[in-house]
Amino acid sequence: MVIREPRLVWRPGSKGSEVRRIDAATGEVFCLVEEPAKTAVMQREVQITPAQVTRERVPALEETIERRFLVTAPAVREVYVKAESKDVKVQTLVEPAREIRTKVEARTGTMQRQVEVTPERYEWVSVVCVDTPEGKHSIQAVQRALAARKLYGGPIDGVIGPKTKQALAAFQQANGLAGQGSLTIATARALGL
Repeated sequence: MVIREPRLVWRPGSKGSEVRRIDAATGEVFCLVEEPAKTAVMQREVQITPAQVTRERVPALEETIERRFLVTAPAVREVYVKAESKDVKVQTLVEPAREIRTKVEARTGTMQRQVEVTPERYEWVSVVCVDTPEGKHSIQAVQRALAARKLYGGPIDGVIGPKTKQALAAFQQANGLAGQGSLTIATARALGL
């Protein structure tokens, strides 16, 4: 059974057909190719013989059933039962419940907590461009200045690595400068550069 007739569709790529077009927006090449028809195999039931009624002999089913019959009518009999006794332990209140109060000494300790001193904010700061040859010389000068202040102990290599950032952040914090480890113009001026 045919589900879909054969059709022509545009597919991306340059192989498969001589008819091509280029998408003006993306520059992608499309080819016009023929998709074959889509078919499916269908199954159906066909009557081979018509419905009919047949008669069959079913043998009788026999079963033995047991029944109970009343032989003697119900009656009431009196039976003598001897009295039963035993010793039982009983709890007796000797002293009523009472409340005892004990003085507990106060325990004190020191707790640390963080208090916001200044609210969070964003600041625009001018930074030194480090991706140029002049920037590398500037970083070397900064490393020398930080080493002279005993804040930097790494190599004077003109690279802002973790040690340089840590030394810059320590200098900025000690001098109330913004930057958090970035080389800002204000930090360079404070270092005398």
